[in-house]
Order: sequence, then C-alpha cells, then structure tokens
Amino acid sequence: MKVFRDDPEPETAEVETEVEVSEAEQSDEPKNGHVNGRAKKEGKKASKKKSKVKEVSAAMADATTEKKLRMLEIDPKTDRIGVYFDVVTTIAPEEEDGDSETSVDEFSVHSKRRPHRDLVGKIKKLVKFAMAAVEINDENVKSYSIGSLKIDGDMLMKQSRVSITLLHEVERTGKYIKIASGQITMYGESSFEDAEKMSRVIEEIEEEIFLYLKGKHEVENPDQIPLFSA
Repeated sequence: MKVFRDDPEPETAEVETEVEVSEAEQSDEPKNGHVNGRAKKEGKKASKKKSKVKEVSAAMADATTEKKLRMLEIDPKTDRIGVYFDVVTTIAPEEEDGDSETSVDEFSVHSKRRPHRDLVGKIKKLVKFAMAAVEINDENVKSYSIGSLKIDGDMLMKQSRVSITLLHEVERTGKYIKIASGQITMYGESSFEDAEKMSRVIEEIEEEIFLYLKGKHEVENPDQIPLFSA
C-alpha cells in the first residue's frame, strides 16, 4: 500500500511585568509648571497587569489538554499527509459545585515526511475493515489503500462515527478510484459487524499520528523540529 508519505500538560509560568520609571518620572516635583503623575499611573497599571497574569497562570495550572483526531488525508500521488485535529483545554471550576470551562482549538498540519513503519502498518490494517464495510470482495488487497478517514463525535466518550475513503489503483492506467464508506458507527450498536475491532485500529492510528507530529518518522532525526510540539 502506498502511504504518504499527548501530551504532558503545558507548563505554565507566572510572568512578572516590571515598568522602569526614570528619576524625573518618579518625582512628584513640578516640571515646567506641572506635576508629573506618570510614575504613579504606570505603577498602578503594572500592578493590575501582574494581578491578571497571576489569575491566568493559576487557572492554567488546573487545566488539562488532550488532542482529538478529526481527519487524516493521504495522497498517494504526492506522498503528502494531512492531519486535522483539535486541542481541547479544560479548566477545572474554582468552586466544588461549579462548571468546568472548555475551549477547543482546531489545527491542521500537512507534510511530506515519510511516516514510521508503525503508522504504515496500522493504516494497512484498516484497509480490510474498509473493504468489508463497503462490501468489496477482491483478493488483490494490495491494490487498495486508505485515502482518508474522518471522525465525527467523541471517541473518548465512545460516541463517534467514522467515514473512510478507499483508494483503488487501476493497474492499467495508474489512476485511483475513490470508494466512500459513508458513516460507520464506531462503538456500541453498529450495523457493521466488525465495528469494535475497526475502532481499536483507528485508536492505534490516532496514537501513531500524534507521535508522527512529534517526530516519529521513517528516518528519525534528533535535531529535526517536530511538526507540532504543543
């Protein structure tokens, strides 16, 4: 098959903001017939800013983050991988009976760095499930590959669905035929008999994808900058 070719909680630091004030500004003596009150005003602004930064830092100390894969695209012609994912940040409530705050940031990364064989192997495992989902009985499995997978819903809560696009290479022309699976329920009651097994493979792919973004490639270079480090 041709393939194109979480994380610790973010460290937070308390930021101290200092304002340098010249001797002239520190003095309350009249200057050119006017009283200079800038130093006092700047001091109050700096104090307020410090307070706000401390509040944000304290809140982030109780925050947790997790990544969720939304979509994976693989282009066999350009050896290009596209990864679309969310970073979900949850801040614990200040009060015991309060509600937590959640924010979702969307990211996409595109790269031609060839993936590690572990990721390639997981994607190959998904091919047979995709073929079964669209009821393709073809002994020439090697002519099929994964073009994309898209996840809707929440995998962690086991309330998700996946749409898979198979690519079938026509040997005579070298072109690819796209075959869409439609949405498949991943967990619980599903019309697809092997949904649970397929879902475990997708979970493994998700894990390998985030390792890929952090630098787990076919050729690993310790000096290489990760595609996504946060």
